[in-house]
Amino acid sequence: MEGHHLGYGIQQEFVEPTGARLQAMGMTHYHYKVGKIAGECNVYDEVSLLVQVKLAELARHSAADE
Repeated sequence: MEGHHLGYGIQQEFVEPTGARLQAMGMTHYHYKVGKIAGECNVYDEVSLLVQVKLAELARHSAADE
């Protein structure tokens, strides 16, 4: 998945929104019963997202210091 860090969810606890582009690998598994979706499970690399957010924050502060 791809998106931008806008500060929603748990990430708002760590840093201010950076607007940085983020990418994460993940997978969705659907459970079917009688031909209809009965459940869903999503798994994605949350640590990778947090690292990308922190790197974007560090780059922003570094650029401001120059």
